[in-house]
Amino acid sequence: MRTLRLSLVGTVMLALVGGLGGAVVAQDEEPTPVTFVTGTVAEAYTLDEGDTDADSDLASYDLRGYEVMTQTAPIRQVVEWSDPRLPTDLWLTLGYTLISTGEDDFDGAINVAWQSLLEDELGRWRGTGRSVQGPDEKYSLYALTGEGAYEGLSALLRGTTPDDMEAGLLHAHAPWDMAYEGYIFEAELTPFPDAPVPLMAEAVQIWPVPTE
Repeated sequence: MRTLRLSLVGTVMLALVGGLGGAVVAQDEEPTPVTFVTGTVAEAYTLDEGDTDADSDLASYDLRGYEVMTQTAPIRQVVEWSDPRLPTDLWLTLGYTLISTGEDDFDGAINVAWQSLLEDELGRWRGTGRSVQGPDEKYSLYALTGEGAYEGLSALLRGTTPDDMEAGLLHAHAPWDMAYEGYIFEAELTPFPDAPVPLMAEAVQIWPVPTE
């Protein structure tokens, strides 16, 4: 008899399609504690480099008719978090690339990568993130790992549009975020799996969902 071994992906798909109300949890294991968190930027600063020319790391060139600009920038934000385990001071080192047609109105895309640090007397959070934004929408993700008193904790956050109208305008156009939401959980960040390799073995169809 042929034995069907469902992968995690297949199990999740069956749970969603079958309308299961609970999460899929291994037997004899407690669910990982998870806390939803939000944060709003109360203050933000670009760091003063003294006599250093602020545009010294700015590069600009043309690519197939588009104007491309790249630059790195250090940022400090004072964030009011809903959870005290996230320190108030958020330090960001951003590297970003802007691509546009060079017209007055922004009509291109900004690709940003950054290193993040939140720190207080109890410990720190370190991590990385990326975002992409166009004229109308912006998507960003932060992955953080706790140290010191926060060891054993991880956080996944995303940028959100703040309620304040002026802060919302800055959020929409700047390469950094002005509000955050996400989760703190008592587990390590899931490591990336091995690169996919095409397999010739028989596969289990997960979409469209089989009817037989």
